[in-house]
Amino acid sequence: MRSIPIAMIWELLNRGRWQLLLGFIGGNAMPLLILTALKFEGEIDPDEPALITMQMMLLLMHTFIFGAAILSAVEFAPRAYVLPARTSTLVVWKMVPAMILITLDMIVSIGGLNLLFGMKWSITCAAALAPVGMALIMAALWFAERSPWLPVVVGTAGGVLGLWYKSRWGPMFSMPQYAWTVVTPADAAVLILFTALAFVVAVVGVSRNRRGDTIHNLSGIAWADWWSGDRAAQPLKSFGSPAEAQYWAEWTTKGWMLPFVVMISLVVGSMIFLPLERDPKVIIKALIGAGGMLSAIGIVCGFLAGNCGSNDANTEFGQFLGTRPLTDLQIGQTILKVVLKSVLISWSIWAAFAATVLGLIQVTVGLPQMDPDFFWPWWGLPATLLGCWIVAAGFASLTLSGRTQLWALVFCIVITMMVIFSLVSKVLPRETQMMLFAMVQALIGIGLTGITVWCLTTARQRSLIAGRMVLAAGCIWLGLTAVIIVEGLRVSYATLPATIFLIGLASLTITPLAAAPLAVAANRHR
Repeated sequence: MRSIPIAMIWELLNRGRWQLLLGFIGGNAMPLLILTALKFEGEIDPDEPALITMQMMLLLMHTFIFGAAILSAVEFAPRAYVLPARTSTLVVWKMVPAMILITLDMIVSIGGLNLLFGMKWSITCAAALAPVGMALIMAALWFAERSPWLPVVVGTAGGVLGLWYKSRWGPMFSMPQYAWTVVTPADAAVLILFTALAFVVAVVGVSRNRRGDTIHNLSGIAWADWWSGDRAAQPLKSFGSPAEAQYWAEWTTKGWMLPFVVMISLVVGSMIFLPLERDPKVIIKALIGAGGMLSAIGIVCGFLAGNCGSNDANTEFGQFLGTRPLTDLQIGQTILKVVLKSVLISWSIWAAFAATVLGLIQVTVGLPQMDPDFFWPWWGLPATLLGCWIVAAGFASLTLSGRTQLWALVFCIVITMMVIFSLVSKVLPRETQMMLFAMVQALIGIGLTGITVWCLTTARQRSLIAGRMVLAAGCIWLGLTAVIIVEGLRVSYATLPATIFLIGLASLTITPLAAAPLAVAANRHR
């Protein structure tokens, strides 16, 4: 290569050729399926309110999917930090090609949809917003790299731009009332300001990462250092074993991520939602939905907790952690202990918040009588806790393997299943759909159970899990299975495929106990 910029552009296109192709296909799959189905029903009216809302959400989803594909190919490998170039040069030639790619993607995708289905979606607006969002997210990732503040920084960047984007479609905190079709001079000025801010933040973050510094984490020592400015004045903590020291290090740097994000989400959500909604029934449903969202937030927590690599993009074991006097089992158990404690605290925060809101409703207007179709079983409360644990611990184990291909595989499987079910719902008769759905439920349940048994058996054979731990895990699984079977016999709508599926899903509560040390062993001794 004759220059550093050309080399960086070539690396992006060469490394991400398959990710970009999959991102383009995945981003366009859902709009194509939905608009094709609507086309079969008759002529599409682009000005219909429901289609305006769908347009806004599909544009966001497409930007997110293709942007994720770009981010998987754009990373600052350690070798990039020693290149004979200014940090600003490195940032520009990482950021600008990514912005150009997502702009071209939006032009081709939106233009194609307009031609195929006669839509009136604005290419200019989409092509103006997408690269700015790309720049902001890249800057946030680089600024908070390897820090517990990463979800907060990225969420703030995405949230601010998202709220501004929503304001282009009508009042900020209401349903979209009209489509965003014109980029006004004021809009252009705001987007330019966001881009300039992203560039400055990115340069600051990459400069700090390049010299090996980190931003303050949420540990007590870090806050004391920030307050007093004197690390030497802080007492050093002693530990009885390497495992205790590793647990302290993992919890200090990663443990408070999920509780902090949950707490901020509840506060911000309350400030936005409660002033606009006074119906107690809707508020109660929103609280239950917030409990379900714990599992979605757990994905980010699992990825960050299981990342033992040198940076956020490289999840392969770093040499410092890999050479510590700890066994693979001890490292895996340490990560799971951190995830479990984090999940318990986060769930307790949500439960306390929900109890407080319900208490205020009871004191002020009284708890309402819910609609007959409202369904919240007795096991709904513990299910929110188990769901968050399954997701967070499962993704932590997946990340501990150090193989990003597994993430790509899971993503492709989920997208493929969504596409298949969307097609099936439009093509096959209702009875055939129900039969196929029941078959898929049973197969997924059997597959999850098989994965759990394989993990426990393999880990036991390799002495990566104790026999008593296998016994305890089996008892937990049997207990959950008994509850599922008894509850299934009690209600009339339970089916055998659904029961098999839930039993397989319940097995994921114990899978990380064996999967985490297996992943550590595969990553550490690759």
